[in-house]
Amino acid sequence: MKKKKIIFLAAVAAAGVLLAAVVILKIRSRQAIERPPTIAAIQEEEGIPITAVSPSRRDMPAALILDGTVEPDRQAVLVSRINRRIEKITVDEGDRIGEGETAVFLEQESLESALQAAQTALEEARRDYRRAEVLFESGAVAQQALDQARVNRDGAEARYLQARETLGDTEIASPLTGLVSRRRMEPGEFSDAGKPILEIVDISSVEIHSPVSEMLIGSIRLGQPARVYPDAYPDRFWESSVTTISPTTREASRLFTVKIKIPNPDELLRPGMYCRVEIVTERRPGALVLPQEAIARDGQGREGVYLIDEVNETVTFQKVETGIFREGMVEIVSGLDPDSAVAAGDGGRLTDGSKVIVVGDREE
Repeated sequence: MKKKKIIFLAAVAAAGVLLAAVVILKIRSRQAIERPPTIAAIQEEEGIPITAVSPSRRDMPAALILDGTVEPDRQAVLVSRINRRIEKITVDEGDRIGEGETAVFLEQESLESALQAAQTALEEARRDYRRAEVLFESGAVAQQALDQARVNRDGAEARYLQARETLGDTEIASPLTGLVSRRRMEPGEFSDAGKPILEIVDISSVEIHSPVSEMLIGSIRLGQPARVYPDAYPDRFWESSVTTISPTTREASRLFTVKIKIPNPDELLRPGMYCRVEIVTERRPGALVLPQEAIARDGQGREGVYLIDEVNETVTFQKVETGIFREGMVEIVSGLDPDSAVAAGDGGRLTDGSKVIVVGDREE
């Protein structure tokens, strides 16, 4: 009897386990059925959200994008014309200096004495010549004596002028108004003739120098509009035009140099700054344009747009030919009706025949 009771209890326990398993399977099955649909499934049923845009007309300039470097409009290097020790330099790097202002003084020792001696010799030679003229007119001396006195006088004048010029060379002035960009020597150093002492730059106006390959130089002309975007001022640009095109290439790089002159009264542009340069090479007035995000590619890699069918709430891929790109806008050369409605902001999910829902219109 006891054995039958044990078998009965085991059967009841097994039935309970089986029942629990059935209940768990039903709960899981119901959860699987009630799981929320995916975003892709919703969009497939209700439509991919897009923004509708329409083509517009505007002038589209084509531009070359070049690298550029700011260079001073004018610059000068102060050098000594004589071999002398530097006595004083009145300016330092970054200082402003005016045209004609003396910046470097060389020692004058012995040069002043030499000038005084040359002046005394000149005065004596002039007196001798005047005396020879009187004696020649009275017949007391021959023509040869008068000629020799003239030679002596002229030689003394040349030596005096040379001594005066050499003394003047001890003071070196700036040939332009600008800023001291580099100080190469210091007082007390010996300056050989022709050795740089100071470098001066005039940046009241500057030039942007851009290297250009021979493949692109043919599209650049004098006077073409240009914009300069310095890295130092990311929110600003300067407008000017092409002022110089070098007639030859640099031997090492085989690149031409294009120059753009820019007024710089506030001296914000400094030599050595890097710039991005846009040179407008062509203008197309009244071009048909779309925002860049409206341009797509189909499965074959063809460039085009997705036209919106408002009745069926679908899109159809339309191949187009694009032209100039500028400031987020793309020129449509062919393949698009100006009255078309085009999808934008699809994130690359659209395909030919995709169901869409327009969530906004963009006016251009």
